[in-house]
Amino acid sequence: MKSYFFRLYLLLFSWNIICVPVLLGSQPDPNNGLFFIANKMEVKIDGRLVEWQGQKPVYLNQKNQLRYKQDDWAGPTDCSAKFWLGWNDIGFIVAAETIDDSIAFPFSGSDVWGNDCIQFAVDVHDDNAPNFYQSDDREFVVTLVDSQAIVYEYTYTEHRKAGIRKYPAQVLVSGDTVRYEVVIPWQGLGIIGPFAGMHLGASVVFFDNDGQAPRGSLEWTVGITRKKFTLPFANILLFDPKINIVQAIPTQPFLSVNDTLTLWVYSRYYRRKVTHRLFENDETFFRHSTRVKARKWTKLIIPPKYLKWGRLTLDVNSTRISQRFDILVWSKQLITQQIDYLTQQVQVFKNLKTIDPAVSITVEYWVEWLEKKFASAVTNFDFFDVMNQAQKRIDQIPNFYMKKQVYYNREHRIVEQLYQSKREGKIRRYLLYLPSDFNRDKKYPLFMYLHNGRGNEEESARKMGNILSEYDLPVIGLFPRGYPDLGITHFGLAEIMDCLTDISKKYPVDKNKIYLSGEGSGGIEALLLAERFPDRFAAVSISFSKIDTSINVQNLKYLPVRIFGETKQDTENFYIVEKIQKIGGRARYSSLKHKDNVEIYSPDYFSWLLKQQRHQYPLKIEIRIKHLKPARTFWLEFISQENYSQPAFIEAVVDSNRLFVSTKNLLEFSILLDKLPASVQYPLRIIVNSRNRFVVSEKQVPKFTIYKDEKNWKQRKNPEISLKKYPSVTGPLSAIFDKPVKFVYSTKHKNSEFNKITFNLAKQASKRGRNNYLNKFLIADSVMEKQTVNSNIIAFGNAEANAYLKKLFPKLPMDVYENGLKFGNSYCDAEGCAGVYIFPNPQNPNYLILVGVAPDTTGLKNIYKTWDLNYNNIIYGYDFLTLKNGVEKNKYHDWIDFGNFDNNWSVPWFQPHFRKGPKYWHRDILVGLDANQLSLNSNWKGGGKANFTWKIYTRMEFKYLRKKFNWKNSFYCAFGQISVEENENWRAPEKSTDIIDFDSVLKLTLKTFIDPYVAISLDTQFR
Repeated sequence: MKSYFFRLYLLLFSWNIICVPVLLGSQPDPNNGLFFIANKMEVKIDGRLVEWQGQKPVYLNQKNQLRYKQDDWAGPTDCSAKFWLGWNDIGFIVAAETIDDSIAFPFSGSDVWGNDCIQFAVDVHDDNAPNFYQSDDREFVVTLVDSQAIVYEYTYTEHRKAGIRKYPAQVLVSGDTVRYEVVIPWQGLGIIGPFAGMHLGASVVFFDNDGQAPRGSLEWTVGITRKKFTLPFANILLFDPKINIVQAIPTQPFLSVNDTLTLWVYSRYYRRKVTHRLFENDETFFRHSTRVKARKWTKLIIPPKYLKWGRLTLDVNSTRISQRFDILVWSKQLITQQIDYLTQQVQVFKNLKTIDPAVSITVEYWVEWLEKKFASAVTNFDFFDVMNQAQKRIDQIPNFYMKKQVYYNREHRIVEQLYQSKREGKIRRYLLYLPSDFNRDKKYPLFMYLHNGRGNEEESARKMGNILSEYDLPVIGLFPRGYPDLGITHFGLAEIMDCLTDISKKYPVDKNKIYLSGEGSGGIEALLLAERFPDRFAAVSISFSKIDTSINVQNLKYLPVRIFGETKQDTENFYIVEKIQKIGGRARYSSLKHKDNVEIYSPDYFSWLLKQQRHQYPLKIEIRIKHLKPARTFWLEFISQENYSQPAFIEAVVDSNRLFVSTKNLLEFSILLDKLPASVQYPLRIIVNSRNRFVVSEKQVPKFTIYKDEKNWKQRKNPEISLKKYPSVTGPLSAIFDKPVKFVYSTKHKNSEFNKITFNLAKQASKRGRNNYLNKFLIADSVMEKQTVNSNIIAFGNAEANAYLKKLFPKLPMDVYENGLKFGNSYCDAEGCAGVYIFPNPQNPNYLILVGVAPDTTGLKNIYKTWDLNYNNIIYGYDFLTLKNGVEKNKYHDWIDFGNFDNNWSVPWFQPHFRKGPKYWHRDILVGLDANQLSLNSNWKGGGKANFTWKIYTRMEFKYLRKKFNWKNSFYCAFGQISVEENENWRAPEKSTDIIDFDSVLKLTLKTFIDPYVAISLDTQFR
């Protein structure tokens, strides 16, 4: 009897937990979940936000809501925000207030997102799209342009054009506060008739611009700034307390199997029975009915034991209405099991000889990627996304065994491919679009698309894959992964070319029809690659890119160039087009009113594009080169220059069996015989600068190398192994990224701050994205000292601080001495002096070492001020530079010196602003003469006597400063007289000053407890 009573008691207790509602007179706090109850209200759009003061806003001021660079957010006073949502019969209302210590609105047009602004997106159907925006989704920015509030809509379907919308909006700036208020009409959202109880999905982002570029953002949810998709959006309820139906909203669309599912319900009148049910397909996990009191918010809960991982449905039923919500549940235990399963599959695939070895690499990459996402997950959505991505990949495993094509996105025919990056020491991926008639026995043109700084390869593949699929084009689409957080970098361009090489090996690519295209910063990358490798591409097109008019376009004359831009970019784009046309290039510019990829990538565009073919064998090549970039173009290879501070010039023309070459400032080059036009006949006569002649009887070797010996040109039959600049070992500083790099920091300096700065510099050099560093290649000096040199090296410090550099410095051109820098046989001791240079590594001259050297922390900080990875950083154009206090990034002032080594990596014997020898003696000499006369008028009654005084003196200091000892000498002497008037007669002069003082101190610095010294002091007078 006792046991039955006990069981009944537990049952009643459990029933109370589930069914007893919690009542609230006011609305639930939206900060306790991911939801918002938008009240129906009348609002005057004036930016004063008076109508919103009694309502609870969503606050964005926490670290997990930040999207800033590491340690770049100084707290809520730096940037924080709060916002409200509402609605009425006119439209959807958004109001917000930000606190920002620096406010700026420098951008207009499609770049307005870069201002201080609010950007929000609405999922009208609340369909939680997992991959990308659907046709019902809308995205808007509200900001100031020319002191006027504007609403700009971004669109992602061909049926809507992006641009400014004339919707009611106001933006008020007062001190450090910005207030936003806007109404988006229902027709602007594609809604004919809104109603109370309707549900939307939404997310909000605030961008922070403190000057000329956005610093970061505050995000309510993901889904706007990187990947455009609505799955993580918050739940929004259009609420009206005056209607009779039950209105409900769950507080969290994502939760763990260990969480409690919470649901808020409101009714104008008392409801005796409101049923809520949690189910998946036909299986019900929980069902319960409860009473709902009138005009009170009722909190209903479903305990964790009823939750199951996956995509569940929550159903709320009452009289005349049924409401449904997606509830996405994740399980930490399941994620661990999923990753373990994939890890096991890696070993299975490695052991199966019948499986392509690339399969194990692919699955291994999946495991590494999932583990990284799992470790960095913070929010419930982050964990659910890991679980969902893991399950997608598990579902693909059977296709590997059946040797079927594994699609990353079957709808758009997108395939995921991987390659081993030598620069990062890990697997990198790229995405492909495969045509509907794909057959490995047929060659296809390749359309290579580079995304902009805000995009990613997934968005590019979806967007362009959709266009390629719609036109059913027989082309392969390539979408490489970029470095959006770093902008354009030298190693980023190298990775793109490695990606192109990899796909050319794995897929049937027609190498005569490789087309390069890009948007925004991706367009700039496309131009740079086309200029550097004109013999790899058939055509290049770019869209909406801010082109630096100083960009080198010399090689762009060898392939057709198409540029698409907004009207505001016309001046720069026309200039570039004319610049290319003047040197004989085929460039064309199209001005568009709005950013519209559908208008650009039209059937006419692809009809033009597919007619273009690579210009394989030009009969004439005329190229100006600087710093040996590029090293090879078509059938010419440049090996070395005479003077690297000046550009080199070469022109080569083939005429049947003769090849005429004219050069300037060139020391060595090669003619690639196997790349020459088919019309070339043998024996081939080569004439260099009209006086040196060579004959090639037949094409027996792939290249013919010619070098300059004093005044004459000669053939190099046996390449010399010497310390010379040649294509694989050359400056400038940017050449350090041509091969894999290790990053070495100092640990031996007695000042821990010095070591810390070298570590930060090395870490900054290894950065490959937001909080993504090549930690595997970030190495302490003591470790590198024991390793074999098999890569380029970037190292910071000096011989005293860095054990690895200490071994190399006797053979390197720049080092520190006691008070400054020693460069070759020259010396500099300017305040804060430091140097950065590139040089062949003495341990292995086939690799380069880039050294940042400074005698102290002040010099290191000056290197830090100039150092970043951006392609446009002016330091990368030189072999060496030296700095001093006052230096700024990308500005030449306060550079002591900069330039290039010669062909043999020799150091100029003397650099401007450097001395020929070290400065140990320091002197300071002062000589003075003082004279003073006092005269008194006969009417003066104040007393005193007229007088005349004079004094001559000298002060001298001589210092000899060395690291181990110093000798300081000071000498002071003075002599003076005074003459006084008495009874209108002047007395004979008398001595007023007489001093001779000499001190000498010789001090030995042992850096021990006692530093011994010897001192002499002499005090005397002249008489």
